[in-house]
Amino acid sequence: MSFDSLKKEMKDKSFSHKFHFFGEEAYLKNAYFNRLKEMLLENSPADFNLLTFEDEASVQDADVFVNTALIMGDKKVLVLKNTGLFKSSGANKDFWKGLFENVPDYLYIIAYDDSFDRRNALYKAFSADCQIVDFERRSRADLKGYTVRELSKNGKKIGTKALELFLDSVGNDLYNVTSELDKLMSLCRGRDSVSEQDVLEGVTKEFLTREYVLTDALLEKNSAKAVETLAGLLENRSDPVQILYIISSAYISTFKAKMMLDDKMQYADIVSAMKLPAPFLSKKYIGFAQKLSIDYLKKSIRLLKNADYDIKSGTQEPETCIKLLVCSLTE
Repeated sequence: MSFDSLKKEMKDKSFSHKFHFFGEEAYLKNAYFNRLKEMLLENSPADFNLLTFEDEASVQDADVFVNTALIMGDKKVLVLKNTGLFKSSGANKDFWKGLFENVPDYLYIIAYDDSFDRRNALYKAFSADCQIVDFERRSRADLKGYTVRELSKNGKKIGTKALELFLDSVGNDLYNVTSELDKLMSLCRGRDSVSEQDVLEGVTKEFLTREYVLTDALLEKNSAKAVETLAGLLENRSDPVQILYIISSAYISTFKAKMMLDDKMQYADIVSAMKLPAPFLSKKYIGFAQKLSIDYLKKSIRLLKNADYDIKSGTQEPETCIKLLVCSLTE
């Protein structure tokens, strides 16, 4: 299944009885999760017909909810949010397996969970005939389109250079993009265009800057600085999955630069071929590539892939995984 399939279901109001939402794009994931609940419960008061489990699911409560007659509505919605059901084979497996394989016509189950194991027996039962949606990180092209559309809705235009500067400043997370756009539109109230100077004055760059400090420390193999920077990010509730994404992007960019250097490409051609949003980024990664060995970069990318798998499969808790990764990359 896909994001487009979900949108079609919501447009046609012809819903699957099971949904699984996961992925790195938290803004869209949360927005569609809330919208889906609203649509399913449009004629069914949530006070009676919505049950949400977060972190832990109670079989007793679920049994009562599922088997109690409908009150003032035609649908019930059961939400399983980060319950851990899909990464362990704990008690009450038979109850959940039976429910997932025989969902009543009036019941809709939404799993909102990034930690799951596709080999898990309960997940296999749940994922059959399920609308599974991976909310992947939006591409830069997607974010450009989103930014331009949101500004246009508010009667504003933005030039190419100002747009590139805005995206360089806010990163690739829609929560950040949306939050900073609100501030930018407030700054430009009464005007119909957004300039580079507006972006420089109105957009917070601290979030992305701290993550660049982390990736630079890792590529410099500066263990103390990397650990300290990561601790600050986690203390400020930065998403470990997003941190992993940005670290991976930095290492892949450096690896690509290394390969092109080994192929004796000209410096200017490498900067152009890397197609990064700003030339200074390409030059920075070329500098790291000149200092680091191909073996180190290959080993690092393997570690990053393993960390990605461990987080997505639920093998390791995300924050613990990212801490161990940072230590491994600077050994």
